[in-house]
Amino acid sequence: MKKKLGIILIAVGLVTFWTSLYIDKEVSLGKLRIAKGEKQVDAIEKVSLVSPGTAVAGRVATSSGRKQIAEGREGVAWYENFSGWLKAGSGILLLVGFGNLVLAKKEEDQV
Repeated sequence: MKKKLGIILIAVGLVTFWTSLYIDKEVSLGKLRIAKGEKQVDAIEKVSLVSPGTAVAGRVATSSGRKQIAEGREGVAWYENFSGWLKAGSGILLLVGFGNLVLAKKEEDQV
């Protein structure tokens, strides 16, 4: 029983770790998209600074972009935190799984 439980825990630990790596990859892509969006918004704002009237119009035009960038940063931070918890959990699952395998092996040797 301990051997089966150990194998299951190791499998779940590995899947959890690989999931965290996938999330890390997607977070990196999200950061790149955010940086690209910021550059575009900054460029629009710089162009609109030609006169005071266009400056106001530029800020109005880019306000929704700034809002989306802020929401994107919040999402990225949440997923980075979640990925860290997944890595910690996967480490614990792997340790407990390997511990169960070792205990099962010792019990087999004693019998």
